[in-house]
Amino acid sequence: MIDQQIDIATKDGKTTTFITHPERGGPFHLATDQPDSPHLAAAKTKAELYFACAETDIYAPAEIIEKVREGMKGSNNEVEIYPGTHHGFAFPKRPVYHRDAAERHWERLLALYRRNLA
Repeated sequence: MIDQQIDIATKDGKTTTFITHPERGGPFHLATDQPDSPHLAAAKTKAELYFACAETDIYAPAEIIEKVREGMKGSNNEVEIYPGTHHGFAFPKRPVYHRDAAERHWERLLALYRRNLA
């Protein structure tokens, strides 16, 4: 299931590997019942992880988000659900744009980048 690994040097000289596994012709799945599901790999990483989730999202419904949260216990991560939002809420040109949630999301994401990549 894992298609791609990307290595990015961090400010302390270590390399963090970001793993993605988009299915060919289908959506990206954060959590599956497979042994190489991304949510299980997340618990093994030393990287700081942040997942900003819409309250309503057909691509990542609540039961998947809960599975991700459970699978990542014990790692340096945060899973945040933004109330009143839909998939794509952080992008101004989308009809579901939610200004307050988007601003919080970008603040948190950029702070993570500053802590780990600056």
